[in-house]
Amino acid sequence: MTELSILIDDDVTTQAEQDPVYNPAMIRHIKESIEQIKQGQYVVKTMEELRCMAGE
Repeated sequence: MTELSILIDDDVTTQAEQDPVYNPAMIRHIKESIEQIKQGQYVVKTMEELRCMAGE
């Protein structure tokens, strides 16, 4: 039974390493974004404002 759990754990680890969400650069970017939000450094736009910016 131990061998089976090792295979499952390795498979999950491999999947996590291949998933771009778990990429170290992505994790760093997410943490930086969270810090910016905590410091109030964000912009809020309505859909209408975004459409105007896109030239629709």
